[in-house]
Amino acid sequence: MTDRNKSYLSALRQQEPDDVCIEKTFEYYTKQYQSAGWIRSFVANSPLIPESLRQAKEIGLCDRTLGKHIPAKRTYEGGAIRGSLKRTKLATPAGGELFRSCVVFPTRDSNGNIVSAVGYRFAKRLRTYDRSVIYWEKPSCSRFVEQSIALAKEILND
Repeated sequence: MTDRNKSYLSALRQQEPDDVCIEKTFEYYTKQYQSAGWIRSFVANSPLIPESLRQAKEIGLCDRTLGKHIPAKRTYEGGAIRGSLKRTKLATPAGGELFRSCVVFPTRDSNGNIVSAVGYRFAKRLRTYDRSVIYWEKPSCSRFVEQSIALAKEILND
């Protein structure tokens, strides 16, 4: 295998930028939960949250402050991050957070990647169009993309 092929294969093994963005988003939510003691009483007392989730190792809080910690959307970095959040459906088309005003419980796969999450709104007053429980699943690669990556790996290994 040539050095050039090794570098391409190394690039294919790296984590996807959207996966990094998902991970960083939930890390931020977890940090917010840990620093907000008041939300623990909601988690302990909410009739919506199943007992199994109350004991989860990883709990997050979406308090609508994530956007303040991302560079402006007119910068390359800010545009890339916000675009990734929209592609993964963690942000709405208008740019708002999907889990706004929610306690969030992510689910990881066997490789440790976040693949889904459920959020429970903690607002005292919900608007009629707001859902009290929000479900999210990580968008999957299309079959075409999966086949293309497999073919590229096969070619690079030859």
